Amino acid sequence: TTTTTTNNNNNNKSNKNTAKAAPNSKASPKKDKDKDKDKDKGKEKEKEKEEEGIEEKSEGKDKAEDEAEDEAAVVGNSGFHAYLSEVHAENDIHVRNNYLFDVELSAFLQALLVGTPSLEVTQTCTKFFFDAFMHGLGTQRNVEAWRDALCAAFEGNVEASSWMVKEVAERLQNRKSGSWLIQVACDAPSPPIREAGLSIIAVALKSCIQDQREASKLTVWAEAWKKQTTGILMGNGGGPYPSKLENNLAASEDFTGAAGSATGVILSAVNGLIGMAPQFWKASSELLDFIAKLQTSELLREACLASHMHVRLACLCVRANAPEAVRAAFPGPTMAPQIVERLRGGGIGGVGQHAQHMTFAGGFGGVAENDLIASVLGALTGILGVPGTLPAPLHDKGKGSSHNPPLTAEARAAFRYMFDACRGQSKGMDVAGIMTCMRLCNVPQASVSNYTIKGILSKYPSETLKGGEKALTLEGFLKYHSDTAKVQDARVREDLNVFGYRRDLTKREFVEVITDEHGKVELTVEPAEAAARDFWESGPKVAEVGEMGYAIASSLEFWRVVYGVDAGLSTSCVAAFWSGRDTTDFINEVLKELVNATGMWNVNDTVALCGNIFEALVAIPDERREARIEAICQSDREVRGLGIGLFVVAREFAANPSKWGITDQEAVLSYLGLVRQIRKIEAVMTWMDGRPAAWQWMSRWLNGDAANQGRAGGIEGGAADDDDVAVGGGEAFADSDDDDLGVIIVGGAGVEACNGRYGNSGMFDGVGKWTKEVVIDGRTETMCVYRCKLSNNTRRWFFSVVPKGGKPGTDLDIDYYQSQIGGGEGLFPPADGWR
Repeated sequence: TTTTTTNNNNNNKSNKNTAKAAPNSKASPKKDKDKDKDKDKGKEKEKEKEEEGIEEKSEGKDKAEDEAEDEAAVVGNSGFHAYLSEVHAENDIHVRNNYLFDVELSAFLQALLVGTPSLEVTQTCTKFFFDAFMHGLGTQRNVEAWRDALCAAFEGNVEASSWMVKEVAERLQNRKSGSWLIQVACDAPSPPIREAGLSIIAVALKSCIQDQREASKLTVWAEAWKKQTTGILMGNGGGPYPSKLENNLAASEDFTGAAGSATGVILSAVNGLIGMAPQFWKASSELLDFIAKLQTSELLREACLASHMHVRLACLCVRANAPEAVRAAFPGPTMAPQIVERLRGGGIGGVGQHAQHMTFAGGFGGVAENDLIASVLGALTGILGVPGTLPAPLHDKGKGSSHNPPLTAEARAAFRYMFDACRGQSKGMDVAGIMTCMRLCNVPQASVSNYTIKGILSKYPSETLKGGEKALTLEGFLKYHSDTAKVQDARVREDLNVFGYRRDLTKREFVEVITDEHGKVELTVEPAEAAARDFWESGPKVAEVGEMGYAIASSLEFWRVVYGVDAGLSTSCVAAFWSGRDTTDFINEVLKELVNATGMWNVNDTVALCGNIFEALVAIPDERREARIEAICQSDREVRGLGIGLFVVAREFAANPSKWGITDQEAVLSYLGLVRQIRKIEAVMTWMDGRPAAWQWMSRWLNGDAANQGRAGGIEGGAADDDDVAVGGGEAFADSDDDDLGVIIVGGAGVEACNGRYGNSGMFDGVGKWTKEVVIDGRTETMCVYRCKLSNNTRRWFFSVVPKGGKPGTDLDIDYYQSQIGGGEGLFPPADGWR
């Protein structure tokens, strides 16, 4: 094309030149012929050149194509084309994200939710939040603003909530891409995002079931779960419980049909998430709080209970230490930490990337782990019907600085009640008031020093009273608890529980603080009794926890974990599991554990655990209470030939310590301490008052009438004539026939004055002492049977004449008999072995 254009231009120029020369031209015919010949030759040459050019172009084209192919091969080997499409896609995503994550777009959509938004607006904003905003890096305040806006949009809006619940359910069943529930629970990059997303879903669920059609479907779904559970129990057993409805019952989860419940689909998915919780344990707090929020709806609570969600939650507390039958039924939530680590090393199918990279430290040590167990307990007790388990915030994070938010109005009111109850007549809370508050909150008095109290008074706002004593002001008291709550939230909530406040900061009105006639500040109802009564008066009375529920509630390992985290919630849990139920077998298992722990290194922990369980059980105000008290105190079930009731073991350990391998008095004192603990419950006191013969022998210990005196030197004074006398002489140490437990009978002694009936005359060395008047060498003396601690830190029992008006255990005593080495650790004189 280029060549042709050039020739034409040349011809035009030639014609123009010819035209200009024409008027003066006088050319001959011969010259014209020569010119024509020259033209023809030129055309032939041009034609030849064109043909040659075409051939050269063809050869050049072939060469260029070959070079292009070689170049393409080189480019392909460099990966340019392989990644080009991906680069373009990422660039497109980047451009779109610049708009989707734009702050102004977020603010614009959020503003549309103000007031009463239409369904279309709510749908658009919800999709924006879950599909775009949730995956960005919004600030916590912005996340909370979105949460509040969407929760307000769904609150009470049945139409919008029904759409939302179906949308979540469809995505769970892969009818639409991107499961919002799984993404929020497992993949969300931060706790605020997880909390916000799950809060929105929770509000939608509770509003959705206000629709009678969905409520009826959920009721059918719950009944289907009961049938499925019954079928498993009646079948071969031992297999895992499913997390969703199966076989012919699965129709209740096909919400596209007439009977299926979209809410049920979501609850089944939550069961599945609980099974995976050990694999993303550190990120599961928001999921557990989500479950607790659902329990404010009675219908949702019953549905969760029917699907055995409470058992799955309880399994998270004990994991591999759950009973064997429970581990077989729920392998997911009982997964051992070492198995979790092994799975984590090889990747976890079905769990988000964020969850896969979470770390897990075996066991439940540390504050963070305790907070998670507290969240489990909150959700668990909520399902069981305990009122007020959803924790209300103690701090208003929407006000003040992010590092120092103020207390909420509800928290301030609760702490003010504590302050007014403990400060007495003072304007502020002085040292005595602080000690009273700590005593009521069960802070060991021995662990509180004057230095600690002075530190509190110097750090927090205080005032000087008349006389120069400093006292904590109300603002100082509030500031102290505000600071403590930031690092020990569970501890502060336990203190509030003592004063009658539930976790949601509502108050049990029957719990009050009074001052008795002696000026001592006391509670009208003990915390354990308050928790049990609260459930009995507000809850369902009897929770249908199922066979697996009772299996784990009978596990001491479960109670060992939960009581180590939150005693208040644990007591409520005991009441919820065992109200209205026969607890005889459970009580005997606890008593058996107590006997077997005697002399073990962890005996104190076991005693504390058993005491908490017994106190919670006797506090339940149902018709079985008296039977429970009877079983705890006087169970005749035997271990190694020994009855295991508290009264029975304490009596036996006190009278025959060597027979049971008791080398000190701590074992007996532990049992007496347990009796004293449950005796704080008024019903136990009433029961004991009707049976004085069963416990009168320990009355002085229960009343705390004990003195501890030491013996300065060894044994001095006269001794009996016989070297190996047997006190009791075949009759053995025993009570009198009239069951007067304050009396001992001695017979068979070589010194006749030592034989006879001795009456109890008080306490010495922490145990009883017995005396009688005798005549020796014409003088009236006081013969005393007592125990004494010697200078080598051993203890022995003695028969001694004690100077009138004096105390036993001095060099002025005249000793007649003493027990053998090792026979002085019991609470009663040994039956034999005297010399």
